[in-house]
Amino acid sequence: MKYTLFKLTLYTLLLLLNLLIARGVAELWLPDVYIHPTTKYLWLISVYLLIFFYLRLFTRRMVTTSETWLIIKGSVIALIISFALMSILKQADHYSRLIILTFFSLNLLLPIWIYYLKRRSLQHPLLRERVLVICDEEACDNSQQWLSIDNPFGFDVAHTININHHSPEGLQTTVDRILEKERFFATIIMLESTGMERMFHLMDKIQHKVKRILLVPRMTSLPMFNAEVFNSINQKGLIFFVRNNLLSSSDRALKYVSDFTLALTLTLLLSPFLLGLYLWVWVVTEGKPVFRQERVGQNGQPFKIYKFRTMRADAAEELEKILASDPAAREEWERDRKLKDDPRITHVGHFLRRTSLDELPQLINVLRGQMSLVGPRPIITEEIPAYSEYIDYYQQVRPGITGLWQVSGRNELSYAERVQLDVWYVRNWSLELDLIILTKTFVAVLLRKGSY
Repeated sequence: MKYTLFKLTLYTLLLLLNLLIARGVAELWLPDVYIHPTTKYLWLISVYLLIFFYLRLFTRRMVTTSETWLIIKGSVIALIISFALMSILKQADHYSRLIILTFFSLNLLLPIWIYYLKRRSLQHPLLRERVLVICDEEACDNSQQWLSIDNPFGFDVAHTININHHSPEGLQTTVDRILEKERFFATIIMLESTGMERMFHLMDKIQHKVKRILLVPRMTSLPMFNAEVFNSINQKGLIFFVRNNLLSSSDRALKYVSDFTLALTLTLLLSPFLLGLYLWVWVVTEGKPVFRQERVGQNGQPFKIYKFRTMRADAAEELEKILASDPAAREEWERDRKLKDDPRITHVGHFLRRTSLDELPQLINVLRGQMSLVGPRPIITEEIPAYSEYIDYYQQVRPGITGLWQVSGRNELSYAERVQLDVWYVRNWSLELDLIILTKTFVAVLLRKGSY
């Protein structure tokens, strides 16, 4: 209840702030703004709150990506309902579309403020909840990442029970003893190397003693992001329905149209800024501001990728010298295809890379249909063997300016992890996933996470 009140209060205050800002923007454009007081539009906040409540944004503890999508989805629904109500009540002419649309646009930014405010607020003891974790050896190690002190759920691990350290009878005795002595918000069962049958057996043994159970099976290699779950009472089981959205011609067309539209909009809006960057890099690089390189595209078709130059013009020759004289650098290059302390990068290049501004010329590649805004990291021909049997997944889509690699640690990841992220993205692709990655990219760039 306390978490629900916290979320309800947080969303209400942010919606009210956005409405005040929207009204302030209207003062700059509406000549008759005095007939549009803020109080006249307060009912819009109620519409948004009702939709958000219906989507369970106030009652569920969820990760940022899920909350982001629900906020965007809820805001669109609330906008449609608002205009529908005004039309039905014949009040459309009495309200400013500028205020309503500005309010809607500001609400699309709610995930950013929710992320920061929730992250700080969940550090308060009043909003934290104790959980019991039951895991096998591998899952116990992974649980430290899932349930770190700044986890998005606000969970504190009160006890951890490793099933590999107990016999079946001893495990049951240990679990029963802990549950009799203490109360927990939830019991989390995390199994990585143990079969699903063991997980369901554990759930059967404790479900009547706990209020909530969170099952975290090993499904990272399965395309479950777009899966639907069906219950069968007669068969007393579940059916997982998994879609391959990339085989849908309508979904692929929607992705292309949304990529082109957003890329064109960004190019037009950022054109003065891009021109300034171009001139700055042109001066620093002595007239060679744009770096071009052949990359592998969709269906294996090669294309020229564009970036602002971040290295010296003789970077290729210099790399050969570095690898020939420094065995450690050669090992790092062969493992990651990158050098963390690369002497070839200029001082301007360091800034462009940390802020990801060197990627902006790739908007041209998107407009030419060679790349997508979101997709796998564009690779060179020499990297194809590293993808091994997974290269078919890479070539199924257009590579992206950003992607899971960009928002999951970037250069902090090993090359093998990058490959798995690309494969996971292709197998789980949806427009919802693209929107989530674009939002997380904005946050990652602001925090400069994993960039060098």
